[in-house]
Amino acid sequence: MGGKKAFAGKLDALFLAKTETTGRDQADITGLIGQYAQGNKPSHHIAYLYDYVGQPWKTQELVHRIMKEFYTSEQDGLCGMENPSPSLPTI
Repeated sequence: MGGKKAFAGKLDALFLAKTETTGRDQADITGLIGQYAQGNKPSHHIAYLYDYVGQPWKTQELVHRIMKEFYTSEQDGLCGMENPSPSLPTI
């Protein structure tokens, strides 16, 4: 990835990119910060990669933002496709 500084720059570019998607309808993409999609489970580790390049404050800021913006204690409070169907009864 070109070393820690270059890799940090690539992470910054991912999180700071325009949030817009183009082409076909992207209704299944949720939780965008730049082009990072929190609703995509295989991406959950990406915010933590700042720790490996010596910028842990960026991890802390992103994880706080992700928790605050994309998760609640409500029935539909999970980011991504884990939200229960509104037609199903709650337990």
